[in-house]
Amino acid sequence: MRFGYSLTFPIHDDHWFRKIILPAIWLLVPLLGLVSVLGWACEVCRRVAGGQSEELPALDFRRNVSDGIRICGILLIYSLPALVAAVAGGLLVSPYFLSEKDAAAAGVASAFCAIECVILLIAMVDGLLISAAIGRYAAGEKFGGALRPGGSLRLIRSAPGAYLVALLGFFPLALLALSGSLICLIGSFFTGAYAAASAFHLIGQAYLIARSRPGGPAASAAEK
Repeated sequence: MRFGYSLTFPIHDDHWFRKIILPAIWLLVPLLGLVSVLGWACEVCRRVAGGQSEELPALDFRRNVSDGIRICGILLIYSLPALVAAVAGGLLVSPYFLSEKDAAAAGVASAFCAIECVILLIAMVDGLLISAAIGRYAAGEKFGGALRPGGSLRLIRSAPGAYLVALLGFFPLALLALSGSLICLIGSFFTGAYAAASAFHLIGQAYLIARSRPGGPAASAAEK
């Protein structure tokens, strides 16, 4: 995995600024802009996963929106376990906070921490599955096939370290996306588009590594 390269690869394109500023402008459009940028970033992943040119793709609104809708579907469906766990955890703990009776503070704090740890663990598993599913879709699998967790799990088992790096890499990239707001509001949209391209580059790298290992290609093909 080349995490450092995923941060710098956009500027290797001679027209990188123009190719990023257009998706950044689209981020100004509520919802539709986010969908189109996710689809644009998916094209980055598609090129990396296919071992093709790693140049930044130009914005193709119609295709990007189509891909972006499916990426949103993958994000939503694979995030359901963590969302359900968060709601269930809140329902379990809330009676202690709403009750007028004094509860053992230490007991409540321990229960709350335990629930948070479980939710975090589930969210990390969801994140790994999301990365694998996006890579599979970008590499050519149909949307329905990418939603099947079996193929994603096999990819993760083929290259667990690569997918873990991709997952952990999202945190500094999220900070990069937010850093633009320190300059100005518009800056956050630019850094957001830049971070999306870098994040999906990492996903493409992880898929490419998993595909090259025993069980990777066959597992993915079985799920198509």
